[in-house]
Amino acid sequence: MKIYNNILPHDLNSKIIQILVESPHWQFAEDDEKGILPGVFDNSVNHSAFILSSFDIFKNTNCAPILNIYADVILQFVLKECGIDKYKLQRACWNYYMPGMSGNYHMDNENDNRLSILYSLNTTDGGFYLEDKFFPDIMGQAKVFKSNIKHKGVGPIKDKARFNLNMIIIV
Repeated sequence: MKIYNNILPHDLNSKIIQILVESPHWQFAEDDEKGILPGVFDNSVNHSAFILSSFDIFKNTNCAPILNIYADVILQFVLKECGIDKYKLQRACWNYYMPGMSGNYHMDNENDNRLSILYSLNTTDGGFYLEDKFFPDIMGQAKVFKSNIKHKGVGPIKDKARFNLNMIIIV
């Protein structure tokens, strides 16, 4: 895994969060092939997170143009740092975790030619596990890893909200 810091200024990250808070496109996240199981939405079940997919080539999704512009700025910075010239964006999705939310271990894609980019919009005591190693959220930090490595997101404990961007690129 590679980590890149200070991609966007803190004020800009806060503006993106404000756009996300006002967006109508949120849905429950699906971490695995089972998807969302009907009848499990009660207080006894942890839910993985909320997701807003702003771009997905396989689902023919391209909504929230301003979010896609911000995603592209972040992506271009990471690509330059990684030295990647040839790529195709597969998806850009935004995640929102509240305390108590935790994802399931999953792969973003099983193919070996995919990279995942996880960008933290705010610093929290939440974060994600890449296999069995925990990485906390640090505002403005991008973590780049192979999409076929099992990982999961976890919500904050003391902080009230965790926001991040997850992109998959084909290289």
